[in-house]
Amino acid sequence: MKLNTFLTTALVLCIYTLSTAQSRLFFAIGGLTEIETPFGKVPKEDLQMTRYDPDTSANAVVLLDNGFLSLYYGEQGWKCYLTSFKRVKLLKKSSFDDYGKYSISLHNSEKLLGVKAQTVNPDSSITPVTTFFDEKDNKYITRKKFAFSNLQEGSIVEYEYTVEGTDVFSLYPWYFQAEIPVRHSELVTDIPSTLQYIYFFRGQAPKQDEYTLNKKIEVKKKVILEPATYFRYSLDSLEAMKSEGYVSTLSNHISNMKFQLSQINPIIGSEPPRKILQDWKALAKELMANKDLGEQLRSRSKYNDIWKAVKPLLATAQTDEEKIRIVYEFISQNVQWIDDYFSIYAQESLDDAFKKKKANSGELNLMLIACLNEAEIKALPMLISTRDHGLPYKEYPIGRQFNHLLCYIEGDKPMFLDAGNIYRPMNVLRVPSLNGAGWVLDEKNPRWVDIPTTFSSETMLASFDLQEDGTLKGNIGASYLGYAAVDERTSLKNDEKNENLKKAWAKSFPDIQLDSIIVVNKDSLYLPFKRTMNCTIPNAAIVADDLMYIKPTLKTDFDENPFKQAKRNYPIEMPYPIRDHFVLNMTIPDGYAVEELPKDMVLGLPNSGGKFIYSCTKMGDRIQLMVRIELKQLYFTVEEYPNIKSFFNQIVTKKNEQIVLKRIEKTETAKKTP
Repeated sequence: MKLNTFLTTALVLCIYTLSTAQSRLFFAIGGLTEIETPFGKVPKEDLQMTRYDPDTSANAVVLLDNGFLSLYYGEQGWKCYLTSFKRVKLLKKSSFDDYGKYSISLHNSEKLLGVKAQTVNPDSSITPVTTFFDEKDNKYITRKKFAFSNLQEGSIVEYEYTVEGTDVFSLYPWYFQAEIPVRHSELVTDIPSTLQYIYFFRGQAPKQDEYTLNKKIEVKKKVILEPATYFRYSLDSLEAMKSEGYVSTLSNHISNMKFQLSQINPIIGSEPPRKILQDWKALAKELMANKDLGEQLRSRSKYNDIWKAVKPLLATAQTDEEKIRIVYEFISQNVQWIDDYFSIYAQESLDDAFKKKKANSGELNLMLIACLNEAEIKALPMLISTRDHGLPYKEYPIGRQFNHLLCYIEGDKPMFLDAGNIYRPMNVLRVPSLNGAGWVLDEKNPRWVDIPTTFSSETMLASFDLQEDGTLKGNIGASYLGYAAVDERTSLKNDEKNENLKKAWAKSFPDIQLDSIIVVNKDSLYLPFKRTMNCTIPNAAIVADDLMYIKPTLKTDFDENPFKQAKRNYPIEMPYPIRDHFVLNMTIPDGYAVEELPKDMVLGLPNSGGKFIYSCTKMGDRIQLMVRIELKQLYFTVEEYPNIKSFFNQIVTKKNEQIVLKRIEKTETAKKTP
């Protein structure tokens, strides 16, 4: 989207005077004051600080994190400026690696107007940073990197910089929280009334202060005063955002604010306000007209070479599903996904990407959609926000919240396709794509549709003879479906000699010997991936005098509780449901009888969210164990955390229970034989 002639005529030559001190504007208590940033003005008490009382375990603390966000319109159009100042106290040496260096991420369209940094030690000595260097992330992103020197426990590091950008549609976001405690964080905004924004807050809402001052502007070479409103958003004493397992992204939960342009208001003249955020139909129309999205699908010239390559393969297809599979597998097998690069747009024509055999995620699925439509199968783009990109805002038609594009085929059984991996069958999406719902880009009926999830299923059948010295000899057969099958096929790609498989089993049994490993359905994506192996496991059981102890759950998921912390700060967000089924048939050695078996157990989560079944029985000289774990519920609130923590605690405890065998006399042996 561009600011077109409407904005130029509406604003005429409205130029906001940008003083040399603007990059230094910050709020003082009680009002707006043109002052220098706090750079170099470190209070004595902060230098003498040896621990942070609200969190004595913290190895560092952000003392100040100040931002000033301003917009300016000049001869080259709108510019957005963000001045950032941060001061961090390093309390322990363990913080040096994480907070003794820093990098500023810059898009190609952005400029770094200035940066300075320094170390201030407890004796007030100062060591400025003098070396800065650039590092290219990719063709779009460069990082300005620097490191603080002369660090010691108690040092304070601080830096400030100003970034100039041209994107006034989605302004720089502000994150109040960090991975360490934050004593004070604030953002001051200087946004002219010409541009009207929607503000999005997540996490703890900041305190908001409003100030109105007169600002000089120039209109038709005449300087006039216009009331300008400044806002200050601040939070104090923020807890560290500690990483927790099974969270899609902390940005969904930590305190932050984002901006989205919603309307442009003219300063003079009779033009009506121009709405930027209109409705979902308007956004759909705009995106379908976009040369890098909709035009790629409308113009055969953009994908003609791809279609020519695919079309002959469809001659033998008898059903629509066969056509879909042929096109999906052709794209996945012939075009490589570029460096995990997500996008809803094509960076070049689809044919150009096809010739290079490399494409971003949007290009891959646009190729798929274009070819399916040519094959008379109605396929539509579905725009999503990936898990680490954050939850989408369904309330507002914001195109920039989407960073990935799927192929959606509606019908009695809708299909969701995500090309780019030769080991993922249709309807099994990339794990990052599993983020709740996607928006179907349909000009007539744009709509949100829930994204379904596929089970990760593993079934293992083990048959063993237990020897008198504690060795197990036998075989293990395993069958995998869904994401488990994708993982196994992907792992096998770079592990033809099964070294990774051997290492995985060696974690539980260092002396295990795996022989004659047979794989079935390696390339048949729509059938279970199966593996059978003969194996010998020395010291599987502990022999002590007349007793033998063995833990029968040889290897299953969740050998440890993934939820160990006493309390949970964020919800649990599992990507997909899980089924884990383990069966062991074990013959006990002659001369031994069962002394003790683990008791059966059945557990369930509330609302049928999950279940655990454990059954161990004796049948003649054989013992059969069956363990089933099923987790259907994917989202657990903080309040539900005790339930799932207890659920897995009981699973782990049960799986660690042992079978006890006892040596018996020969006469007793004869009696036990049926």
